[in-house]
Amino acid sequence: MTRTVRLGVILSLSFLLAPKVYIEFQTDPEKAQVFVALIFKEILLGLLLGVLMWLPVRSLELAGVLIDTQRGSTQAMGMDVIFGVQTMPTAQLLLQLFSGFFFAVGGTKIIATVLFSSAEIWPLAETLPDLQIGAAPIFINLAGVLIFSAVSFVLPISFFMVLTDIVIAYIARSAPTLSALTFGMPIKSAVAAILLIFYLDVAFPRLVEMFMDATNHLEDVLSYER
Repeated sequence: MTRTVRLGVILSLSFLLAPKVYIEFQTDPEKAQVFVALIFKEILLGLLLGVLMWLPVRSLELAGVLIDTQRGSTQAMGMDVIFGVQTMPTAQLLLQLFSGFFFAVGGTKIIATVLFSSAEIWPLAETLPDLQIGAAPIFINLAGVLIFSAVSFVLPISFFMVLTDIVIAYIARSAPTLSALTFGMPIKSAVAAILLIFYLDVAFPRLVEMFMDATNHLEDVLSYER
């Protein structure tokens, strides 16, 4: 998505919130005096939403990196044209497949729902929320979502690749002349590819649910009560 298209999407979603902003400032004119502070507050909220929406995608990329590391292709790097980052082949494949799947199942609607829900959870004319020390475990939990999601995604595939390593090592020890270790990477790549065909049907919907849970996480952080 080019910068011009991204700007158009952002402006389109922002225009839908303009009437709500106008009504809130009309009902409470004093809020207009801190308009600049509210702009910085919205920037902070945008960063928080960006992190919440970034976690599923980043966990998928990390899962692809773990798969490539285990199959022995850590030196293969490529440019992902969708996300504009340099990553490994399996991670790039997973990101591109998930991008198509996400928008095919209504990803634009999910993003718009999260954006509009944030205006209800943290009203546009409100200042900083009353964050308390008890909300700290929520932030810690969000920090662990990335690693946990990546490991849970790659664990079944990693298990079968370990079994493949054991079988190849046994063959190499039983028949050294076959040079079975040289076939380790191709065989593990084939195992990973076959498993991904069946596994993505289960994993991708779970990642979409993580996007939908972004609103709940935001509400937990901003609406925490001791």
